[in-house]
Amino acid sequence: MQVVKLAVLFLTAFLGRCQAQQRENSSSPWFCHDLDCPPFVTLDKNADYETRQYTPANWVSVNVQNYTYSAAVSKGFAPLFGYISGANKEGVRINMTAPVLVKVLPGDGPFCQNNFTISFFVPTQQGDTPVPTEPSVYLSRLPAATYFVSSFGGFADDTSVPAQAAALTAKLTANGEAFDSSAFWTAGYDAPYKLTGRHNEIWILKSDAAGRSGSTPAKSVAG
Repeated sequence: MQVVKLAVLFLTAFLGRCQAQQRENSSSPWFCHDLDCPPFVTLDKNADYETRQYTPANWVSVNVQNYTYSAAVSKGFAPLFGYISGANKEGVRINMTAPVLVKVLPGDGPFCQNNFTISFFVPTQQGDTPVPTEPSVYLSRLPAATYFVSSFGGFADDTSVPAQAAALTAKLTANGEAFDSSAFWTAGYDAPYKLTGRHNEIWILKSDAAGRSGSTPAKSVAG
């Protein structure tokens, strides 16, 4: 039932996007599907992963505590979709973007809930970002950062996400890469009703030799 609900919300968003003006950045990767995506530069690439440098970007986010990835994403998607549908102080509709970004911060033990932050990218042409009216939704800003990124097909779910994150972690460790092991991100670019040719990503934050990495975005102060 949750999958059906998400599919309906995605379909509404993508149909609305098709009627909107095409975004200016037409050189973005194929997996953005003509949606506005955060710009990045690929610094390096091998058979297992690539190294991307992202510029600072604005996001709208919601925090969810849950035991499973799928349940957390389902719970977090609805208020974010409400925000872009007009649940903001300006009452304006905002174009759907890609990816749906999910930060996964594992709990302290096997019986603890995990912490998830689900985010929508704010369109680059948005200008002043409207303040959310839903208390759980907040505006955030990711600083410039470098991520190790691996991609996989199919659906990002409770089985594939941990497996893919573990695989990327193992490859980075084997290659002697310096990275932040406290959290990882998933990036999803496709609607739930798309069954084939899907593109998902795992992001792990690169750190320097001293272990320093990018900071976690903080809640904005509503004006």
